[in-house]
Amino acid sequence: MPTVELNGGTILIALAAIVVVAEVVTALAKGKKSLGELSGRDQRQAEMAAVKAEIRDLKARMSDCETRLEQGDQKFENMREDLKHVLDCQNAMLLHFISGNDKENLKKVKESLDTYMSGR
Repeated sequence: MPTVELNGGTILIALAAIVVVAEVVTALAKGKKSLGELSGRDQRQAEMAAVKAEIRDLKARMSDCETRLEQGDQKFENMREDLKHVLDCQNAMLLHFISGNDKENLKKVKESLDTYMSGR
């Protein structure tokens, strides 16, 4: 094994070698960054990130809208059912007013309406 004499000159050479290696690493890193800027890669990545964020926001908004539409559909279905019972009652009342006889139908409609209203 060779012997190395430790003196001021060898220490300076070692420090110079470390500084040169650090400068090469720094130059490569800055070169990579500059290449990314010159090639437009950084700008494309920023645009892609913005597009992905917008898509994520649109998906969340679409999900909210679908939820609202489903709730609206359910409300429309409930209103349709309510209106059906109202029209059944009106029809039974009209038949009774016209003929004066249809009391049994009125009782059935009343029972049906009571059952429906107790379930709501």
